[in-house]
Amino acid sequence: MKVADLEGALLALWVAKAEGIEQPLGVKLYASGPCLYKETPWGGGEPFDFRPDSRWAHGGPIIDRENIGTMPFFEGGARYWMAAHASAHRGMKGNTPLIAAMRVYVASKFGEEIPEVPL
Repeated sequence: MKVADLEGALLALWVAKAEGIEQPLGVKLYASGPCLYKETPWGGGEPFDFRPDSRWAHGGPIIDRENIGTMPFFEGGARYWMAAHASAHRGMKGNTPLIAAMRVYVASKFGEEIPEVPL
């Protein structure tokens, strides 16, 4: 899977892995869409509140610590964001600065291709 295609719960999962979050995490498919969850001792799982791709309180500190730069681009009347990190080979784009920044962060840790995660 290409890091450039990650979004939502899958992007949050890979950012959590890059952050070294130790809890057993996964992505479950619910009626509302994919959701990041953590396993519980009693089985099953519960939602894991970590959304660095959509919450500045989660993604902002990563951007600051990792010195990730973001910049808006306009092409054909559409706006998107580019993000760059010193250890990533190239920038990543996204619909928001957080999505672009988290993609480039994951790419800086794991490369531009990552294993598929089953839903």
